[in-house]
Amino acid sequence: SVLPFFVLISYLIYNGYYKEVAKYLFFICLGYCIINDVMLIFRYGRFKALQVCLLGNKFEITYMHINLIAFYLFQTYFNDQSKSIKTKLWVLFLYAILISRLVDCITGLNGGLFFVILFFLIPKKVIYNPILWITISVISFTSVYFWNQIVNSNLYQNLVIDWLSRDGTMMGRINIFKQLPQIMSGHWLWGYGAGSAYETINNYMNMPNAQNGFWNIILQIGSVAFIVLVIITVYSINKAKVLKIKCVEPLIIMIYVYSILAVFEITIDNNFIGYVLLIYLYTLPKILSREIK
Repeated sequence: SVLPFFVLISYLIYNGYYKEVAKYLFFICLGYCIINDVMLIFRYGRFKALQVCLLGNKFEITYMHINLIAFYLFQTYFNDQSKSIKTKLWVLFLYAILISRLVDCITGLNGGLFFVILFFLIPKKVIYNPILWITISVISFTSVYFWNQIVNSNLYQNLVIDWLSRDGTMMGRINIFKQLPQIMSGHWLWGYGAGSAYETINNYMNMPNAQNGFWNIILQIGSVAFIVLVIITVYSINKAKVLKIKCVEPLIIMIYVYSILAVFEITIDNNFIGYVLLIYLYTLPKILSREIK
């Protein structure tokens, strides 16, 4: 699904519709969220039973609402310079938090908080430094080796188990993390194939995926293709930094949010790749010549 998106967006941007692309991404996302949430409210019993709605499961629902925040800010650089931007941003943030609570998804709450913290509290020069993404990614990837120590810490025991009443094994994640290096043995270079995460992990452990975004994508596409993705990501962020492209800031922040959440969720997926491609496209020379900074 990434390739058709890339081709369509590339065509529109190359033909001068970069402002329209930003606006349509926001309104399409908003439309899907509203329709999904109306269905969710009026058919809440069905959602509780099946754990799925129009946008998918509870994780996909909450991620789309965080995407809505990013796309709103993205399109404001071209279509809305009013003084009410911050007010609308907080409304969308509270909207995302409300839906996350409704579908009982702590990941969505965390994602929304990470976005707001990065947007308001972290200096722009840090946001535009690809070293930040590399650091977050390394920590997320290597976190599978340290979860035992984290879970046994007093902070985790008090906060997650006692206060949030969550499973001490993080819903079985620790058991998966222990097996991941063995599962990857012999498949580090090329992986098991795109879309193979469920079949592969389920075959070994009767679990749906790797429960870590970076391990999950490497398991599928291998380290060679993943390194290509890393190069494109670093190149795109760095180019935005060098050329001072302000409009892609919310897109870069979403890359950070997904990379942080990848510690315990499979967020390095089509959404992540889509954001990388958008940043890359909006830093192309032909687009810059139209002064979109």
